[in-house]
Parts: sequence; C-alpha cells; structure tokens
Amino acid sequence: MTLSPIKQDTRRFIGGAAFAHCIFTLFWSADTLTKSGVASLGLALIYASTAFFAFYLRRQVYSSIKRSVILLAFPVIAMVSTLWSIDPSTTLRGGIQMVITVLIGIVIGVLLDLRGIVTCTAVALTIGLLMCGVTYFLGIWPPFFDKNDVFIGAYPQKNLLGHAMVVLFIIAWLSIFAGDRRTRVRLGFVVIAMISAVLVIVSHSASALGSMVASPLIATVIGLYRNIGRWPIVFAWAIVTTIAALAFAFVIVGINPTDVVLDMLGRDASLTGRTAFWQYGMDIAKQRPLDGIGYLAFWSSEDYSAIVSVWRKQNGDGVNGFHNLFIEVLVATGIPGLLALLAGLGLSLKRVLLDSANNQTMNGVIASVLVITMIGLAAFDNKLVRPHEIGVILLSAFTVASLREKHSS
Repeated sequence: MTLSPIKQDTRRFIGGAAFAHCIFTLFWSADTLTKSGVASLGLALIYASTAFFAFYLRRQVYSSIKRSVILLAFPVIAMVSTLWSIDPSTTLRGGIQMVITVLIGIVIGVLLDLRGIVTCTAVALTIGLLMCGVTYFLGIWPPFFDKNDVFIGAYPQKNLLGHAMVVLFIIAWLSIFAGDRRTRVRLGFVVIAMISAVLVIVSHSASALGSMVASPLIATVIGLYRNIGRWPIVFAWAIVTTIAALAFAFVIVGINPTDVVLDMLGRDASLTGRTAFWQYGMDIAKQRPLDGIGYLAFWSSEDYSAIVSVWRKQNGDGVNGFHNLFIEVLVATGIPGLLALLAGLGLSLKRVLLDSANNQTMNGVIASVLVITMIGLAAFDNKLVRPHEIGVILLSAFTVASLREKHSS
C-alpha cells in the first residue's frame, strides 16, 4: 500500500522529531546543561516529548513494557520504599522520577533501533565535547576547573566529564571498524576518539581511564564470542591467569600490586575516600538488610546530615552517593531492591549480548561494551541508580531495541 503524500510527510516529520528527541534527551541526561541555568526547562521538554511519543506509539510502548517489565522492578521498589523511608518526600519524588527515567529509555528503544540509539548517543556526546571547548573559550557557564584545578569543561564535575567522554570514545573507536562506514566518516570517528581520549585523561577520572583502557579487551572478548564460541572462555582465563601470576610474583618480591596500580592512577589506598563511604554504607545496610532506609533518603535526612556534611567538606559539595551502585541500593532498599536491580542489569546484558551474537552487527558490540562499561563505572561512582541519568536511559533503550531486533531478524 502506498502512503498518501500527507502521511509520508507526517512520517518523515515524526521520524525527524524522534531523532531530535533522542539526541536532546541523551545530551541533557549527561549533565551537559547543569551549569547553564536552563536544565529545568530542558527536563520539562523531555517529559513532554516523551509523553507525546508514548501516546503516539502507545501499543508498541505497552508491548515493550510487558516484555521488559523487569526494568521497572527496582524503580517501583524505590517508590514503594516511601512507606518506610526516613525521608518520605525525597523518596517518593525520587522513586517517581526513577520510574519515569526508565520509561523515557523504553520509549527511545521503541523509537529507534540499536544503530539509531548509538548514533544519537554519539551526536549528543559530541555536542558535549564541542561545548567543552566553546564555553571555555567564550567564558560561558564557568567554572571550567574544579577546586583542584582539574579541567571539567561544560560539565559540573570531573567524573561526569570523564564518564561522558569514555562512552563517546568507545562508540567512536568501535565505529571505525564498522563495515558500512565511508572513509570520510571513519576519519571523523578517528578524530572524535582522539579528542575524547584526551579529555578522559585530562579529567583525572580514574574510573573513566580504567574503562577506556579495558574497553578493547571487552570488545575483543565479545568479538571472539560472536565468531568462535568457546575461545572467549580460554582467552578470559588466560588473562585472569596472567594477572594472578603477576600479582603472585609481586607478593613474592614484597611489592603490593594494589599500591602499584593505585600509584599509576594517582590514587591512594582509600580510592579518594571511597572505602570510607563503602564501609559506612555497609554498616547502615546491615542494620536494615530487608528494607533499607528509603530511596535517596540517606543524603537528605536529618538523621545522617552530620556525616554527610563532613564528607562534603572533605571531598566537595558534589558528594551525593556512596560511589558504589550496589551499596547505594542496599542502603536505600535492602536486599529486595538489590535483587531487582541485578535482574534488570542481567536482562539488559543478556539482550545486548544475544543481539551481538545473533545479528553480527557492530552496533550490538558497541551496545554490549557500553552496558558492561556502565556497570563497571557504577561500581566506583554514582551511576545507574539516580533519576534522569544517561546510563539508566541507555540501558533501558538498549534492552528494548535489542528485543525488537531479535523479533524482526
């Protein structure tokens, strides 16, 4: 059946609007506009456009929610924890926002396939990269350096810059090897990969730098899995055995391997205070292992305001999490919340890996590497547990888009 010219124009408009919506959503959720003063307006636009597309594609969105309902398990538990939270208003607001954040990702997964999501992410973060230079040279939205004189560019803190740039770096360098890329496009990705790598290094974010170094290994294992089958297991065991042998050799000669790695990264044994956060968080989690104290309640409640104030004086006002996804969830929602979160992460990882293996596309590999990287980053920072965060949106979008490609292939 041939569509009428009006319907064809409408479809083109909707398609263009969908790409614009996805690019702006991912751009905003990377915290690029936090210092601009228009972040609230941007969020309102994202909510409105998401509601429009959710209604326009309500059947597909409803079907995707049913098939990926596990993604909503943790956000729902976070919202329900309002009933026993030590700060109910903060927990209720944060829980509702977390549910909406996952729904935003689901809608993006309905609107675009994996290639479209990867493309929009690359465009959004490239705009962020360019803004780092433009805002600095024009003097817009300062400061551009944190209190330790580390460059943060257009972002509010160094870890946000580092994590955004490592995602862009992974997309760029893997896209260079995509079989359907023109030479001009490949050269563009080379330039983006180089600049984003420099910004990762300049940000002094150890977790981002470690992820950047590890990404080729992750991609190699996934690539072997796609084509050879059993060899990734052998390859992975060879890497693990080598690392274990080196660690054993260090111990024999009296060298602490942990100190060697930390010295290379310019960090002390406390991982910039993280181990103190982790220990305190685990002590609280042990007190209420089955329900937690309420989603986000620790950081806003009067009960813990004294210790939070001390941490912020020592480490900066940006301290608003335990810098470990799993401890954060245990403190907030207990073991049930952690199990729900793990189920959602497992579903995301399973689907992108299956897409990579079955469809043999570079987009599946990119999505797989990004999911693994974001989970790894969350073990050392406040990722995948906060509302409106780019990682939550991307994981939800990848999960839905991977399922759709499975059924269409």
